[in-house]
Amino acid sequence: MHLQEYCAAAIEYQLDRPGDSCGSICGALGADADDNFVDAVLNEYRRVSSARYSDYGFYEVSRKEWLRWSAEQRQNYRLEMLYYFWMANQNM
Repeated sequence: MHLQEYCAAAIEYQLDRPGDSCGSICGALGADADDNFVDAVLNEYRRVSSARYSDYGFYEVSRKEWLRWSAEQRQNYRLEMLYYFWMANQNM
């Protein structure tokens, strides 16, 4: 499977199980995925999306603002970031 296919699977995973987008990437990669590969994909996602490494949310959105957002707003933002990640990997 190519990285863009994992990205698409992460979007579907996020749609089925709202929650953190990094968790959706891990879910899309599967429990048997090589740890180094998982780390590489997550690091690339974090670079593209500005997802926080050790907490929920994104560096582009202040923690205070993130916590004020509704669950739907956070879900929409996560989906948007996963979509951008998918787009960034179209040529890979």
